[in-house]
Amino acid sequence: MHIILLVNPSIITIISIISNHTTLRSIITTITIILIITTITTIIITTIIIITITISIIIIIIIITSNSSSSSSNSSRNITT
Repeated sequence: MHIILLVNPSIITIISIISNHTTLRSIITTITIILIITTITTIIITTIIIITITISIIIIIIIITSNSSSSSSNSSRNITT
């Protein structure tokens, strides 16, 4: 209980100091701005990665289907000859 009583006033004083000083306030705002920017960039990067992965999968599917169709046409040619 004594430790809790000792810790709580210090936290309160730290909070009051932070709220009083404009430099600390500006530092906090810059930190939040940086956090927002990083989250936005990570979201953009992940969407770009997802888009490229889906495009590559589509390209792979197209290549596979074209190969299979060409091979089937080849096999039909072989059958006719």
